[in-house]
Amino acid sequence: EPVEGGEYEFFRSRNASADELAAFGIDVPDDVSVPVMYSNTTFHTSEGPIEVWEDVYAPWTVKAVPRGATRPADATPG
Repeated sequence: EPVEGGEYEFFRSRNASADELAAFGIDVPDDVSVPVMYSNTTFHTSEGPIEVWEDVYAPWTVKAVPRGATRPADATPG
């Protein structure tokens, strides 16, 4: 349940975009997929969402994220 003035953060994975690969300094052919972990944090009030943030983690920065992890501190650095 949403909490008044609260936030939720969820971890997921997807393929990195070309801009993200460039920002991380990863040089791979166009036909190679590079997975990244990202989190979405939704800030909200009782009236609904007010802002959504997305944080993208470089492949070498996270070794594991336990099931149910809700914040970056729960992740294991690589």
